[in-house]
Amino acid sequence: MDMHVLAGDGTKYTVVFHFSVPSGNNSAGQPWRDVLASTNPVTILTEGTAAWGINAIEKAAIEVAGTVVEWVVQLDIEPGRNTAAKVTRALQHAFPREETKMRNELRRRFRWYGMTESEAP
Repeated sequence: MDMHVLAGDGTKYTVVFHFSVPSGNNSAGQPWRDVLASTNPVTILTEGTAAWGINAIEKAAIEVAGTVVEWVVQLDIEPGRNTAAKVTRALQHAFPREETKMRNELRRRFRWYGMTESEAP
């Protein structure tokens, strides 16, 4: 599980999730990792050791290899969940839900990405 909380006010948080790219191919027969890599993804996080940073390997997995998807969301966490343990549990609970959303969006946007059709001369 890989997530980075960038901002929060006690009820709303900006969270960056990193998910592994699905194995297999899209409907056009293109490997998902190739599809993602070809879209020139760029992380919003800074390379480094700060809380909002990522290491060079993770950055390359997003921006070059296409093996990791960066998914940025605004999460509402119910008022009263203001202890670190409660917020952590809420974020951990959100992880699989957001992963499902990401996979559905990936399939919707890139289902036929890379398909070509040509007639012989």
